[in-house]
Amino acid sequence: MRIFKTVMLSISAALVSTAAFVLFRPCRRTGGVSERSASSNAGTSSGFRESGPGSDSIYKTAGIKRLELKDVPGDVSPSTIDGLFTGEALVNPGEHDKYNVDVFDEQGVFLGRIAKNKRLNYSLSAWHGGRQFVFGRLVNEADGTRPGTVFVPAGIDEKQVERLKNVFEKLRKRHDILSTPVVSSQEYLEILDDHKYISSVLFDLGIFDEIDITLSRKIIPALSRQLEEEEDWDGLIKLEQHSDLIDELSERFAGTTYRRISKAKKLKGEEK
Repeated sequence: MRIFKTVMLSISAALVSTAAFVLFRPCRRTGGVSERSASSNAGTSSGFRESGPGSDSIYKTAGIKRLELKDVPGDVSPSTIDGLFTGEALVNPGEHDKYNVDVFDEQGVFLGRIAKNKRLNYSLSAWHGGRQFVFGRLVNEADGTRPGTVFVPAGIDEKQVERLKNVFEKLRKRHDILSTPVVSSQEYLEILDDHKYISSVLFDLGIFDEIDITLSRKIIPALSRQLEEEEDWDGLIKLEQHSDLIDELSERFAGTTYRRISKAKKLKGEEK
């Protein structure tokens, strides 16, 4: 009986020792992440799976990165939309900066560089094949310097990038239309529709404050009067879709606009 107890105690001790080893043994770490948690951290929060560079070499989150543009040529004059240029960032390692990223305008003219930014370099390489659409602005200072700011969509879905490109196309079209001496009512309505699209895209990307898309408050009162004179009742009814902009007007102009819309509805039999 004493032998039996001794054997059982020995077996129990062995089991306890084994359990303690399994529970409390240190996890082997790779790249600062334990094997136990490595699978859950395989992708970044932007939805892209890491490849090539380690997680400490790329941005942790996708987004529009605001960066300084250096070495801007003194004579460069890119085409702009309300002071903003569009172009492309291209990973281009150099002898003195292996993380260098060059920035060009839409005609391929060099605008400057984003210097010594390891995360940007690796993120563009891993996520976008080393090149990405960008926009930014240049400033002419009194002392002759030309500081620049560039906005780079890093890790952003390609569909979102295309929507961002569309924003600038619509802003350019708006500028061209409003630069003409005569604007048709249909062109005004198109500008308002585009404004709603532009606002939605910029809000979704979190850069609503980075691009000035303000419309003149004179547009809607002038448009409503023009539509009434043309007896374009359908156009006036459509104008109500932009009530958010109408409500930003003074009480006088907002009231006049809504009265014209109400008149159009009555004539179309949509309001009694």
